[in-house]
Amino acid sequence: MVGINSAGLFSPLSSADAGGVTPLDLSALSASPAAGTSSLSASVLYQKYEKQGDQLYAKFVDSPKLKNEIAQFKNALSSVNSVDGFFQNPKVYKFVTTALGIPDANTQGGLVKRALNSFAIDPDTYKSLKSQGLLDANGRPPNQEAQKTLIAKGYLDPQNPYRVGVANQLGAVYAKAAGLLQFSSKGVANLKDPAVIANLVQQYQQVSFEADINNQNSTVQLARYFVKTIPTILDSASTSKNVNKAVIDGILADKNLRNFVQTAFNIPKQIAVQSLTAQEKVFGNKIDVNKLTDPVYIQKVVKTFLTQADAQNSGISLSGSSKAATAASLF
Repeated sequence: MVGINSAGLFSPLSSADAGGVTPLDLSALSASPAAGTSSLSASVLYQKYEKQGDQLYAKFVDSPKLKNEIAQFKNALSSVNSVDGFFQNPKVYKFVTTALGIPDANTQGGLVKRALNSFAIDPDTYKSLKSQGLLDANGRPPNQEAQKTLIAKGYLDPQNPYRVGVANQLGAVYAKAAGLLQFSSKGVANLKDPAVIANLVQQYQQVSFEADINNQNSTVQLARYFVKTIPTILDSASTSKNVNKAVIDGILADKNLRNFVQTAFNIPKQIAVQSLTAQEKVFGNKIDVNKLTDPVYIQKVVKTFLTQADAQNSGISLSGSSKAATAASLF
């Protein structure tokens, strides 16, 4: 899980607390590279989506099935007139939590309800408030004046102004969701706002598109997840005192990113039983954090991952020399 630590409000916790929650979370779709319904190799299918992604996405969102799901959501939403009504309406609840990437929404209903009902500061607003001096390095108001301002803006609970809400304690995914909906201060007004509805529909379409790719080949979806999520990890770590450590911790705290890196760099899964410090050292030695902003390096890592995953799925065991050559190509 992600939450608050000394590095900042939206920094990942250690791998011991990890639950796979990240911004733009797609972790419920797949946690390991494996074959799917597609007859194409992961490398070929990935390139297909790289080259034809826009056309494939447009075709997907125009499908009758997806259009029907969206129509059912909008129809069901018309009968939701309260926050309790939102949680009691399964079609609306499932659509919204899926769109917002909330993990385990069906099995963690009580936690989701507490989080979405809490006062929240979404990640973008958090950065702005921090730059204004309204939040300190730990995401808390530095003085009473800042506290009053944050309460007036609806970001802090006036009954408990010294502590951020449950959503922020759970991390950026929940904070972003609660910040968008603002149940605590606006009821269902935001949920009924046409702009918010359009936002939810767009996110639902994107998540559904990735789920479809996952069904074809989860290895490809995992590679796409890595490409999309790494910038968020870098952004969250940017305010930390030790950026490199924060990035590695962010990877370790996300079961999908962790699995991706383990596969790409041939890191044994047994490392999970070692201490966090030992894991940080191994992952830090394998992946060059300073190059994660370089698209060329990212694509090299992705190519290596796909090659390794295809070999595993086909039952081919890469030789030690082949593995060494593949890894060497990343540096």
